[in-house]
Amino acid sequence: MMYKIKLFLAIVLLPAVMFSQETSRDKSMTSLAENSISVTLGGAFIVNGSFPASPFERVDQFVTRIYNGYKSQILGSVKDKNELEEMQAKLQNFAQRDIVLKRINDKDVFIDLEKFRVSGDFKLNPYLKNDDVLIFPQLDLARNFISIDGAVNRPIKFQFVVGDRLSDALLFAGGLNKAYENVNEVEINRLSYDGSEDQSIKVKVKDDIELKVGDRIRVLADETNRKEFKVLVIGEVNRPGYIPITKNSTTIYDVVEKIGGFKENADLNRTELIKVNDPHRLFEYKLLTKGFKQDQFNDDKYIKELYNIFDNKNMENMLMQRVANVSLEDSLGFRLDNALRLWRQESLVDFTKVKDKDSNDSKYLVEDGDIIIVPSKTNQVYVFGQVASTGYQKFEAGKEASYYIDKAGGTTIIAKDIEESIIIKGKSRNWMMITNKDAKVEAGDFIWVPKKQIKDFKYYMDLVAPVASVISSIVTVAILIVQLNK
Repeated sequence: MMYKIKLFLAIVLLPAVMFSQETSRDKSMTSLAENSISVTLGGAFIVNGSFPASPFERVDQFVTRIYNGYKSQILGSVKDKNELEEMQAKLQNFAQRDIVLKRINDKDVFIDLEKFRVSGDFKLNPYLKNDDVLIFPQLDLARNFISIDGAVNRPIKFQFVVGDRLSDALLFAGGLNKAYENVNEVEINRLSYDGSEDQSIKVKVKDDIELKVGDRIRVLADETNRKEFKVLVIGEVNRPGYIPITKNSTTIYDVVEKIGGFKENADLNRTELIKVNDPHRLFEYKLLTKGFKQDQFNDDKYIKELYNIFDNKNMENMLMQRVANVSLEDSLGFRLDNALRLWRQESLVDFTKVKDKDSNDSKYLVEDGDIIIVPSKTNQVYVFGQVASTGYQKFEAGKEASYYIDKAGGTTIIAKDIEESIIIKGKSRNWMMITNKDAKVEAGDFIWVPKKQIKDFKYYMDLVAPVASVISSIVTVAILIVQLNK
């Protein structure tokens, strides 16, 4: 029974409630229309004209609303990407200071939206009134400017307004940077009107002097070196990752201590240090610090960056050979060696000795951003060239190169004699004939079996032709001499 009563009341009262809400909404819309005011925008702004506004809107709210609306309309019609970026930059280039607010029967008010946004002073951002007119000045940051840098949070160049003081410049720059100590003084460089003379003025921050158009301010402070200096250690270590270091006094030994030493399977013979200041290993450096992302190869900006890296290598090769006095054969050899130098510039650190605190290698100073790569030991030898099955073979201490060649299925019918095979050392890439008594195979080494040169008719003709040409010339000269003596 109670349920039926509640249902009946709901049916009866619902239309009344809905009518009440609609009436309230209509009244609200009517009230808004009745209370609407007209504000005019003029001068160097994105659009000029008169627009409806609310008496509860401040200047900043109104300007932002109109600006965003027209900006969206303009950019929505632009299809070209480059043109879009150019248009966005152009639309953002309007004055936000020294805006004149003209009011009927009242004095002009100067609006400073840029200063309001960093100070929160609502005196700079008043409520609008009916028939207000906002006139924007032309922005000219090439001539009408103040710049400030040095020990501040945000170096900036901003629009100059008559009456600006040093405190205003510091406000726009986000205040003094607390990372610097004893910041008490600024230097103001002030050019003469013809730009030929520069007056340097040093004043205390607390003096808060009045500025002039074109002043360039430097907030003076000794550079702080309390920064995030660190190196990255990757691989077979107990505590890999970023290791904090000093600016210029942390050694390799110190880093090894901080990473808790190397793991048992760390291959110190192949461990290397990549220097952050080596531009020729930039690509490798980025892969290690940011990680490889396959989709980056579809990124035009990334491809352009890679092109610049390779282009720098070509430039380096040209500079190195510009005044070289070498033969063609030597030049080809030099280009190969120099290219490898550019790709594989390594430090002179022997990581097998860094555990010895007194060794020169342990005293090597690391720099911010350096990377240490510690690979795991490889227990394999790679056999390639003219063998039946190229690939890795398990390393066995004391075994000679011929043993690994046999493990790879032996040589092919077009291989050179096995004595002419080469051992290529894993770290140094040094070549050694296997007949060399010092040529010992170690884990990580390569064994190459070269191909026999095919000695066909063309091969012998290529050998004989130069000799035959010389003999023919000698015979011709001899015949001429004999003929002349007759």
